[in-house]
Amino acid sequence: MQTTSAMPKKASFFRALKTVCWAYLGVRSQRGYQEDIAATITLGQIVIIGTLVWLIFVIGVASVAIYVSS
Repeated sequence: MQTTSAMPKKASFFRALKTVCWAYLGVRSQRGYQEDIAATITLGQIVIIGTLVWLIFVIGVASVAIYVSS
């Protein structure tokens, strides 16, 4: 007899990216929030994508500041 546990499918990269971007903005509709809960986004996905988005934002702001000040 073979037992298979019903492991939920991990959310895609773009689904996790969308969730992290909405979290950075701080606005989300109730329906969207429920969809985010239903998607199985792992903590690792959130940490990695959140760090990447933050890094891109900081580099972008620094680049604009350097461009404007020169």
